[in-house]
Amino acid sequence: MKKLLVAVTVIVLALVLVGFWLPADYRIERRRVLAAGPERVRAQVRDLESWPQWTAWSRAEDPECVWTFDDPDAFGVPRAMHWSGPKHGEGTIELTELADPDRIEFALTGVDGDTVLRSVGAFAFEGDARGGTEVVWSLSGVMAANPVHRWIGLFMDSLVGADLERGLEGLEEEVLGRPNPR
Repeated sequence: MKKLLVAVTVIVLALVLVGFWLPADYRIERRRVLAAGPERVRAQVRDLESWPQWTAWSRAEDPECVWTFDDPDAFGVPRAMHWSGPKHGEGTIELTELADPDRIEFALTGVDGDTVLRSVGAFAFEGDARGGTEVVWSLSGVMAANPVHRWIGLFMDSLVGADLERGLEGLEEEVLGRPNPR
């Protein structure tokens, strides 16, 4: 029994120590070509009130989630979105850069219990010769010095990447006006 306790202690200490040497930052990126022009796609992404329809974090996934929108721009379009729900947790997305017609940047804050995760994200739009748009959705952040968080950061792509892919699929459905199963 004593040997088992020593072995478990050594393994836990090794994992914690290795955690300090893991990268502190992460970056996730997914891309998809949509059959619509850049202006149309950008307008859909710019409309935060549409996000609960097409992202992977949708109303269908968490029907009890409540979204609120505020900080309108000069045209009355919200620049910030807040949500709170039993499945999606709590969070905020604030659009931070809209001047570049080929890019929208945002800050994301998610709260899960005592853990607050801050990320920066962007959508980049590039038209193609066939009238479509390549959309690149990226998220990046820093996990700080906490070795447990750094282990989580190591797996962020596999934890969140599929959600970005589903979101891009939903964005395409929304832009093209097709029924969206979300």
